[in-house]
Amino acid sequence: APTITAVSNGKFGVPTYITITGTGFTGTPV
Repeated sequence: APTITAVSNGKFGVPTYITITGTGFTGTPV
């Protein structure tokens, strides 16, 4: 199963960088 990692460095704890492993979906800025 894909692993979703959200790094909350932004305001209000909103994820600013999301990495989904196992999908080729890596390093997507939000």
